[in-house]
Amino acid sequence: MGIHLRVGFRLTVVLMLTASTLGAGTGPGSRVAERHLAFVRAISSQSLRLSTDLLQLANKVEDSGCKLRDYDAAKLTPDQARLGRLYASEFCQPWEKFWDKALAPCEKDDPPDWCDDEVESVRRIDLQGYFATLTSGLEVASSPLERDNIMDIVTSTLHTHVITEFPRDSVDSWVAGAVAPYLKEASPDQALTLATELKDTWVGLGPATMTAFEAYLLGATSLDSEQREAMRHALAKEAKP
Repeated sequence: MGIHLRVGFRLTVVLMLTASTLGAGTGPGSRVAERHLAFVRAISSQSLRLSTDLLQLANKVEDSGCKLRDYDAAKLTPDQARLGRLYASEFCQPWEKFWDKALAPCEKDDPPDWCDDEVESVRRIDLQGYFATLTSGLEVASSPLERDNIMDIVTSTLHTHVITEFPRDSVDSWVAGAVAPYLKEASPDQALTLATELKDTWVGLGPATMTAFEAYLLGATSLDSEQREAMRHALAKEAKP
Protein backbone atom coordinates (compact mmCIF):
# COMPACT_ATOMS: atom_id res chain seq x y z
CA MET A 1 0.00 0.00 0.00
CA GLY A 2 2.99 2.30 0.13
CA ILE A 3 2.57 3.18 3.83
CA HIS A 4 5.97 2.81 5.45
CA LEU A 5 5.82 5.51 8.14
CA ARG A 6 5.39 5.26 11.88
CA VAL A 7 1.68 5.98 12.15
CA GLY A 8 0.80 4.33 15.44
CA PHE A 9 1.03 6.21 18.71
CA ARG A 10 2.17 9.47 17.13
CA LEU A 11 -0.77 9.57 14.72
CA THR A 12 -3.22 8.82 17.52
CA VAL A 13 -1.85 11.70 19.59
CA VAL A 14 -1.91 14.11 16.64
CA LEU A 15 -5.49 13.12 15.87
CA MET A 16 -6.63 13.70 19.46
CA LEU A 17 -4.87 17.06 19.72
CA THR A 18 -6.16 18.25 16.36
CA ALA A 19 -9.73 17.26 17.14
CA SER A 20 -9.58 19.16 20.42
CA THR A 21 -8.73 22.40 18.62
CA LEU A 22 -11.77 22.33 16.34
CA GLY A 23 -14.84 24.32 17.23
CA ALA A 24 -18.08 22.39 17.45
CA GLY A 25 -20.36 22.88 14.48
CA THR A 26 -24.02 23.65 14.89
CA GLY A 27 -25.37 20.83 12.72
CA PRO A 28 -24.71 17.11 12.25
CA GLY A 29 -23.02 17.65 8.89
CA SER A 30 -20.63 20.18 10.40
CA ARG A 31 -19.75 17.85 13.24
CA VAL A 32 -18.94 14.98 10.89
CA ALA A 33 -16.82 17.30 8.75
CA GLU A 34 -14.86 18.31 11.86
CA ARG A 35 -14.05 14.65 12.51
CA HIS A 36 -12.98 14.25 8.90
CA LEU A 37 -10.80 17.35 9.04
CA ALA A 38 -9.13 16.07 12.20
CA PHE A 39 -8.31 12.82 10.43
CA VAL A 40 -7.04 14.67 7.35
CA ARG A 41 -4.75 16.87 9.42
CA ALA A 42 -3.39 13.83 11.18
CA ILE A 43 -2.57 11.86 8.02
CA SER A 44 -1.23 14.97 6.30
CA SER A 45 1.24 15.45 9.15
CA GLN A 46 2.50 11.96 8.28
CA SER A 47 2.79 12.82 4.54
CA LEU A 48 -0.05 10.47 3.60
CA ARG A 49 -2.50 11.11 0.74
CA LEU A 50 -6.05 9.88 1.23
CA SER A 51 -6.70 9.04 -2.42
CA THR A 52 -3.45 7.14 -2.96
CA ASP A 53 -1.62 5.99 0.19
CA LEU A 54 -4.84 5.07 2.01
CA LEU A 55 -6.96 3.95 -0.95
CA GLN A 56 -6.63 0.19 -0.58
CA LEU A 57 -6.86 0.34 3.20
CA ALA A 58 -9.93 2.57 3.08
CA ASN A 59 -11.60 0.22 0.60
CA LYS A 60 -11.04 -2.74 2.92
CA VAL A 61 -12.62 -0.85 5.80
CA GLU A 62 -15.59 0.39 3.80
CA ASP A 63 -16.25 -3.02 2.24
CA SER A 64 -16.38 -4.51 5.74
CA GLY A 65 -19.02 -2.19 7.17
CA CYS A 66 -16.60 0.48 8.40
CA LYS A 67 -14.50 -2.01 10.33
CA LEU A 68 -11.06 -3.50 9.83
CA ARG A 69 -11.57 -7.24 10.02
CA ASP A 70 -9.05 -9.31 11.97
CA TYR A 71 -8.47 -11.31 8.79
CA ASP A 72 -7.40 -8.15 6.92
CA ALA A 73 -5.50 -6.69 9.87
CA ALA A 74 -3.39 -9.84 10.07
CA LYS A 75 -2.02 -9.09 6.59
CA LEU A 76 -0.92 -5.57 7.58
CA THR A 77 1.92 -4.24 9.66
CA PRO A 78 0.92 -3.13 13.17
CA ASP A 79 1.17 0.52 12.13
CA GLN A 80 -0.99 -0.02 9.06
CA ALA A 81 -3.58 -1.89 11.13
CA ARG A 82 -3.73 0.97 13.63
CA LEU A 83 -4.19 3.41 10.76
CA GLY A 84 -6.99 1.27 9.34
CA ARG A 85 -8.80 1.25 12.67
CA LEU A 86 -8.40 5.00 12.95
CA TYR A 87 -9.89 5.43 9.50
CA ALA A 88 -12.79 3.24 10.56
CA SER A 89 -13.51 5.08 13.81
CA GLU A 90 -12.74 8.66 12.81
CA PHE A 91 -13.78 8.76 9.17
CA CYS A 92 -15.93 5.90 7.96
CA GLN A 93 -18.16 5.29 11.00
CA PRO A 94 -19.09 8.96 11.60
CA TRP A 95 -20.04 9.26 7.93
CA GLU A 96 -22.12 6.07 8.01
CA LYS A 97 -23.91 7.11 11.20
CA PHE A 98 -24.60 10.55 9.76
CA TRP A 99 -26.46 9.08 6.79
CA ASP A 100 -28.21 6.37 8.81
CA LYS A 101 -29.62 8.97 11.20
CA ALA A 102 -30.44 11.48 8.45
CA LEU A 103 -32.33 9.02 6.26
CA ALA A 104 -33.99 6.89 8.95
CA PRO A 105 -37.22 8.96 9.11
CA CYS A 106 -37.66 8.69 5.34
CA GLU A 107 -37.40 4.90 5.42
CA LYS A 108 -40.43 4.49 7.66
CA ASP A 109 -43.79 3.23 6.35
CA ASP A 110 -45.26 6.68 6.96
CA PRO A 111 -42.37 9.12 6.32
CA PRO A 112 -42.69 12.79 7.28
CA ASP A 113 -43.64 15.32 4.61
CA TRP A 114 -40.17 16.88 4.54
CA CYS A 115 -38.77 13.73 2.90
CA ASP A 116 -40.44 14.84 -0.35
CA ASP A 117 -39.51 18.50 0.09
CA GLU A 118 -36.11 19.27 -1.46
CA VAL A 119 -35.64 22.52 0.42
CA GLU A 120 -36.56 21.09 3.81
CA SER A 121 -34.56 17.92 3.20
CA VAL A 122 -31.45 19.98 2.51
CA ARG A 123 -31.95 21.92 5.74
CA ARG A 124 -32.55 18.87 7.92
CA ILE A 125 -29.80 16.63 6.56
CA ASP A 126 -27.20 19.43 6.76
CA LEU A 127 -25.01 18.38 3.88
CA GLN A 128 -24.53 22.10 3.33
CA GLY A 129 -22.96 22.32 6.79
CA TYR A 130 -20.69 19.43 5.90
CA PHE A 131 -19.33 21.15 2.80
CA ALA A 132 -19.13 24.54 4.54
CA THR A 133 -17.00 23.09 7.33
CA LEU A 134 -14.72 21.34 4.85
CA THR A 135 -14.33 24.66 3.04
CA SER A 136 -13.41 26.40 6.29
CA GLY A 137 -10.79 23.73 6.89
CA LEU A 138 -9.48 24.20 3.38
CA GLU A 139 -9.05 27.93 3.91
CA VAL A 140 -6.81 27.41 6.95
CA ALA A 141 -5.00 24.27 5.76
CA SER A 142 -1.34 24.33 6.71
CA SER A 143 0.08 22.51 3.68
CA PRO A 144 -0.62 21.69 0.03
CA LEU A 145 -1.03 18.03 1.00
CA GLU A 146 -3.70 18.92 3.54
CA ARG A 147 -5.58 20.90 0.89
CA ASP A 148 -5.32 17.97 -1.52
CA ASN A 149 -6.64 15.60 1.12
CA ILE A 150 -9.64 17.83 1.82
CA MET A 151 -10.43 18.01 -1.88
CA ASP A 152 -10.16 14.21 -2.02
CA ILE A 153 -13.04 14.14 0.47
CA VAL A 154 -15.07 16.58 -1.60
CA THR A 155 -14.67 14.58 -4.81
CA SER A 156 -15.31 11.23 -3.12
CA THR A 157 -18.54 12.63 -1.65
CA LEU A 158 -19.68 13.57 -5.15
CA HIS A 159 -19.09 9.98 -6.28
CA THR A 160 -21.74 8.67 -3.86
CA HIS A 161 -25.06 8.15 -5.62
CA VAL A 162 -27.05 9.68 -2.75
CA ILE A 163 -25.72 13.09 -3.80
CA THR A 164 -28.12 12.93 -6.76
CA GLU A 165 -31.03 13.21 -4.29
CA PHE A 166 -30.05 16.81 -3.55
CA PRO A 167 -30.79 19.81 -5.79
CA ARG A 168 -27.95 20.00 -8.29
CA ASP A 169 -27.74 23.79 -8.06
CA SER A 170 -27.29 23.56 -4.30
CA VAL A 171 -24.58 20.91 -4.53
CA ASP A 172 -22.83 22.90 -7.25
CA SER A 173 -22.82 25.94 -4.98
CA TRP A 174 -21.34 23.96 -2.07
CA VAL A 175 -18.65 22.44 -4.29
CA ALA A 176 -17.75 25.79 -5.83
CA GLY A 177 -17.31 27.17 -2.31
CA ALA A 178 -14.52 24.64 -1.75
CA VAL A 179 -13.04 24.77 -5.24
CA ALA A 180 -12.46 28.56 -5.23
CA PRO A 181 -10.08 28.68 -2.22
CA TYR A 182 -8.34 25.50 -3.36
CA LEU A 183 -7.57 26.99 -6.76
CA LYS A 184 -6.00 30.06 -5.17
CA GLU A 185 -3.04 27.90 -4.13
CA ALA A 186 -3.25 25.21 -6.84
CA SER A 187 -0.59 24.52 -9.43
CA PRO A 188 -1.67 24.09 -13.06
CA ASP A 189 -1.39 20.32 -12.71
CA GLN A 190 -3.45 20.30 -9.51
CA ALA A 191 -6.15 22.45 -11.11
CA LEU A 192 -6.29 20.22 -14.18
CA THR A 193 -6.48 17.06 -12.06
CA LEU A 194 -9.30 18.51 -9.97
CA ALA A 195 -11.31 19.59 -13.02
CA THR A 196 -10.96 16.12 -14.52
CA GLU A 197 -11.96 14.39 -11.29
CA LEU A 198 -14.97 16.62 -10.66
CA LYS A 199 -16.20 16.18 -14.22
CA ASP A 200 -16.28 12.43 -13.63
CA THR A 201 -18.60 12.62 -10.58
CA TRP A 202 -22.39 12.36 -10.43
CA VAL A 203 -22.61 16.14 -10.17
CA GLY A 204 -20.05 17.03 -12.81
CA LEU A 205 -18.99 20.63 -13.39
CA GLY A 206 -21.95 22.87 -12.58
CA PRO A 207 -22.20 26.57 -13.46
CA ALA A 208 -20.84 27.85 -10.14
CA THR A 209 -17.92 25.42 -10.20
CA MET A 210 -17.20 26.30 -13.81
CA THR A 211 -17.08 29.97 -12.84
CA ALA A 212 -14.41 29.19 -10.24
CA PHE A 213 -12.28 27.42 -12.85
CA GLU A 214 -12.79 30.16 -15.40
CA ALA A 215 -11.60 32.71 -12.84
CA TYR A 216 -8.53 30.54 -12.30
CA LEU A 217 -7.82 30.51 -16.03
CA LEU A 218 -8.07 34.29 -16.20
CA GLY A 219 -5.86 34.92 -13.19
CA ALA A 220 -3.24 32.17 -13.49
CA THR A 221 -0.20 33.74 -15.14
CA SER A 222 1.89 30.58 -14.67
CA LEU A 223 -0.15 28.59 -17.20
CA ASP A 224 1.62 28.00 -20.49
CA SER A 225 -0.33 27.61 -23.74
CA GLU A 226 -0.34 23.81 -23.54
CA GLN A 227 -1.61 23.78 -19.96
CA ARG A 228 -4.24 26.38 -20.78
CA GLU A 229 -5.50 24.29 -23.68
CA ALA A 230 -5.58 21.15 -21.53
CA MET A 231 -7.62 22.99 -18.93
CA ARG A 232 -10.09 24.27 -21.53
CA HIS A 233 -10.46 20.74 -22.85
CA ALA A 234 -11.13 19.41 -19.33
CA LEU A 235 -13.76 22.08 -18.74
CA ALA A 236 -15.49 21.62 -22.09
CA LYS A 237 -18.93 20.05 -21.96
CA GLU A 238 -19.26 16.67 -23.55
CA ALA A 239 -21.06 16.71 -26.85
CA LYS A 240 -24.57 15.32 -26.61
CA PRO A 241 -25.39 12.40 -28.94
